[in-house]
Amino acid sequence: MTHEPAVGRIWVHRPTGLLGSFTSRECAGLAWAFATLKRCGRPPLGATPAQAIMLTSTPEPLDPANGAWALDTVKPLGEAVCGALASVALNKTHSFENQPLATLVDVNLPGCELLKDRLRANICTFAAQWLQQDAFSGSNALLLDWQVDNFGLFGTSLLLSKFGVLQPSPETDFARRASQRVASEESGRTDDWRRQRFFFKERVYCFVEFALDHPGLKPEVGNLLLEGSMVKENSFLGEGSRAGRTGLIRSLVLPINELVDRTLCAEFQALSELCDRLDSAGVKGIASRRFVTGTVRLWTSGASCLSCVGAMRQFSLLFPTTSLQVLCSERLRGGSGV
Repeated sequence: MTHEPAVGRIWVHRPTGLLGSFTSRECAGLAWAFATLKRCGRPPLGATPAQAIMLTSTPEPLDPANGAWALDTVKPLGEAVCGALASVALNKTHSFENQPLATLVDVNLPGCELLKDRLRANICTFAAQWLQQDAFSGSNALLLDWQVDNFGLFGTSLLLSKFGVLQPSPETDFARRASQRVASEESGRTDDWRRQRFFFKERVYCFVEFALDHPGLKPEVGNLLLEGSMVKENSFLGEGSRAGRTGLIRSLVLPINELVDRTLCAEFQALSELCDRLDSAGVKGIASRRFVTGTVRLWTSGASCLSCVGAMRQFSLLFPTTSLQVLCSERLRGGSGV
């Protein structure tokens, strides 16, 4: 028999009786926890506008952003919650820092175009400053100034466009193949596999299709190493070897979650392996890399962090005659944890 945790019984079955004693920060934190654990089957604060307003009544701008993300992850927001969050968000538009601002933009609250306009303007300024820096320096000074790890789905796509990275349509066959391949990978995970991982966190997947060519390569070498597809997953699972043998791409230390090793991000692993494959095929040195042609399509199961965005920029500079296309997908709600 499965025993539901006491906090789960309180939150799911008797929410209205205890919400009055919670601070807005406690509400946001508890909603965030349930969203992360995928534990709750309905939005805990979706019953009345008053409960939603309570979540956003704090002067701290981060709390309504956290709460909105949590409720949207557990279940699509109801009309009452959307209206309450939108009202508070608009009143605090100029108080939000970039990361909570990006979260609220992705939730797509009604009537909040002003939030998107502000995020768009901020990203244009950030991109102009980042483009002035050496992409391979490894410096995170600009990120420290901006205090941001991730610009969200909308913001990341906009930022990548400033670097000349194209975005495939979500309706393409490529996007469907990516979703199917990742779903297949996730469904193959057994309970024994999960129990062997002490820290089983939300998974981030990266699916890549690539078809590259170089005039100096023998066809059999190019076909073997430079055409195909792969799936990478965040963190090192202790299976196989970590990519990045050539060291051509450098990760960044991000300001908010500074202890996370960004070389373990799924996107970083995928791009690093492509660099390794090209090196193994005989593409070595700046002059040779400039003759690599073809297309790399990359799909991720969420918005890429700024270290991975930096890796994408570096890959484009290393191989300037290739086409890099990136699609950051909507997260999959309430299911596999993708």
